[in-house]
Amino acid sequence: MMAVVNQEKIVIARPFGHRAQAIVSYKDQHLIVGADSINSTTGERTRPADLLLAALATDATFICQAEAEVMGIPLYALTASAGWIET
Repeated sequence: MMAVVNQEKIVIARPFGHRAQAIVSYKDQHLIVGADSINSTTGERTRPADLLLAALATDATFICQAEAEVMGIPLYALTASAGWIET
């Protein structure tokens, strides 16, 4: 059985150039993601791990906003951050 996939929810990554880079596309948004070194924090390019952390922090912000509204708590400022610890 073939699964039906909603095309609106698909993120596409395509190799780009000779270096470890990809063009990532979602709807009308496109960005270049690089893999200078997956474990390196000194690279200038956005890496897949950076996008994962951005998604986590964004979702945390939205969840906090929604729950504050349900609980009747006024929000005057909200910041969520996500990071990693290098070992």
